[in-house]
Amino acid sequence: MRKLLCALLSCALAFGGFVAVLAQGMADWVIFVYLCGTDLESEDAAASADLKEMMEAGTGPNVRFVVQAGGTQQWAMPETIPSDRISRFEIYNHDMYGLYQGDLQNMGEAGTLREFVSWGFENYRAQRYGLVFWNHGGGSISGVCFDELFDNDSLSLEEIGEALAGYGKAFEMIGFDACLMATLETAQAVAPFAKYLVASEELEPGSGWDYTPMGRFLAENPDADGAELGKVIADGFLASSILAEDEAIITMSVTSLDKLPALAGAMNEVGWQMLAAVPDKARLNAIVKGIHRAENYGGNTPEEGYTNMVDIGSMMREIIVALPEAGKVLEALDSAVVYRVAGSGRRESTGLSTYYPLQVQGSQEYKIFKKASPSEGYRRFVAGMLYGALYGDAETFAAEERENREDEGWLSGVVSGLGEGAQQQGFVTDENSRVGLLNAYLDHEGTYTLELDPKSLDYLLSATFTLLMDDGEGVLYSLGEDDDLSVNEEDGVIQDNFGGLWTALPDGQLISLYLLERRETYSIYSAPVKLNGRETNLRILYDWGEEAFRIIGAWEGITEIGASSKEITKLAPGDAIIPLYEAYDAETGGCLGLDEGIIYFAEEGFGIEYMQLPAMDYYYSFTLTDLFGLQTNTDFVLFTVDEAGEVWFYQE
Repeated sequence: MRKLLCALLSCALAFGGFVAVLAQGMADWVIFVYLCGTDLESEDAAASADLKEMMEAGTGPNVRFVVQAGGTQQWAMPETIPSDRISRFEIYNHDMYGLYQGDLQNMGEAGTLREFVSWGFENYRAQRYGLVFWNHGGGSISGVCFDELFDNDSLSLEEIGEALAGYGKAFEMIGFDACLMATLETAQAVAPFAKYLVASEELEPGSGWDYTPMGRFLAENPDADGAELGKVIADGFLASSILAEDEAIITMSVTSLDKLPALAGAMNEVGWQMLAAVPDKARLNAIVKGIHRAENYGGNTPEEGYTNMVDIGSMMREIIVALPEAGKVLEALDSAVVYRVAGSGRRESTGLSTYYPLQVQGSQEYKIFKKASPSEGYRRFVAGMLYGALYGDAETFAAEERENREDEGWLSGVVSGLGEGAQQQGFVTDENSRVGLLNAYLDHEGTYTLELDPKSLDYLLSATFTLLMDDGEGVLYSLGEDDDLSVNEEDGVIQDNFGGLWTALPDGQLISLYLLERRETYSIYSAPVKLNGRETNLRILYDWGEEAFRIIGAWEGITEIGASSKEITKLAPGDAIIPLYEAYDAETGGCLGLDEGIIYFAEEGFGIEYMQLPAMDYYYSFTLTDLFGLQTNTDFVLFTVDEAGEVWFYQE
């Protein structure tokens, strides 16, 4: 791949000084591409592959891709695109022409983006302009374009607004060939500068956008508007994903930014109603459970990291019974999102997501969200949930919020008490959790049973169980977390449904499986593994109709700086897979880090299935999460699987 790209690009690319290429006339379309290569280029030559796609489009002189490249340690063709310089070039007529090389700049700074855009407008005249951000994306909080040469600094949504300030509606379309950027907050950031937003709510599998059909469409339809171009981008993205057999969790949408004020206004109105429901435990229960049932994107486990992006339409559909005002949001959303595509595992995608703290990551997230959100009512509701995560007390928040309604700065002061980092690690119970236990016991049939304090029933958000395997030598291995439980919310009784089955590779090795989300027709899980020597996570879909697992691919998760790995890697025969298990000291409970299983070489069409657990000792615990994300973890109870596969719990 690298040799082919180098040959194609080197013969096409010849850098000189500044070249004023379009002084002769007006183009129909000019697409500015802000190409921040990072590890996607240095490790996989993904940026260079997309440059090849642009060349293959064969656009004429009236449709051009104008590219600024930087932000990576190594380009696939270093003799023509050096990593220690900023490079600019244009692509048309199957060729790539060098325009400029300058001093190295941080692609994660607003000034670098502004300089490129200003230079482009000064030297390229066109009927319509597009702007594409190419790189990792991290959603509304982390932004896009992480420059690995500058400590992975990224462009926040605020910085994008600063860079484009003063240009008015200069762009027909602004797009993000990056994960997780189809958000309400992104739309708010770019609305002053563009007519349409094209982006994905979810991770982008494979190589991202297909630039060949995009360029060919514009060459054949030079009068096309941003909505028509966006449809071609989305359809091309879907088609290439289907061809690669990795379409399961893709999304792509086209949003009319002129319709954003109506959507933001509807979100504001329903946000105030959500905030008003905070003191009403039963109503708040219905709202928060609905939000957690809604489709969410990116990572939302400790192993993968948290992005906290939730689909707006899915959220509103889940809470509409408790809040009929949600219908107005659905109407405005349907009007704003003019086109969308989604894979078989993302059937409830409606085109735009928004931030919601599914897992509290610290006060910095709220500070960023507050600046980015266009809906005051909704962001105050989010602040209320963060307050609840800090103090476990929403009623006090509601009263204080009414007294300080004119001072939104009060919220920042309150939320700052969260500090930074994940709210909880390991199996520690949050002292402020609103879920209380009355009793834990084995019933007459040997079923592990919990009785909850009746006062806490309205605060119960979810119940899951964690399974540990005892190696008999002082180490416990986590096999993961799932929600196969019997939960009676009326009387507050929770019971295990465990039958001694767990997931395994074809060679019989158990794998750690963590539930990401459960829908009516499918569930999505994450399993930590080593794939060809690199730590990553398998994304696995369970189809409830077919009663079968399907491996979507491997995804490395969210980095410490908030960047989402762009590619979901499709597995191939011969891939080396090693299951990973979180290990704990059986005496102290202390975490010992990740331990490895045995290498398994993937075979054609391999999958995972339920199998009977080996005959040995295991430990089982319930995790009860309240409406604010605070957790109560029960003590682990011992159970044994015998040679006949029978499960025996022991009351200690």
